Amino acid sequence: MLFIQALRDPPLPPHLGKGMSKVIPKLTVEQVDTSHWALWEKPEEVNSIIVRWLEKVALVDGQMSSKL
Repeated sequence: MLFIQALRDPPLPPHLGKGMSKVIPKLTVEQVDTSHWALWEKPEEVNSIIVRWLEKVALVDGQMSSKL
């Protein structure tokens, strides 16, 4: 699972996400310096994070992994 954390999000401040890895196996946490609306504020950065994560977990030797 990928969690993209907005560092300046008042409803979900960074400290609230610290324990997530204890209950979510294989959690990947990436942070962006935005408010709650990360996709609108930094779409290129968020999309880049998603692409890198998908390449890491979904592709094996250029092929779709059977893990999905």
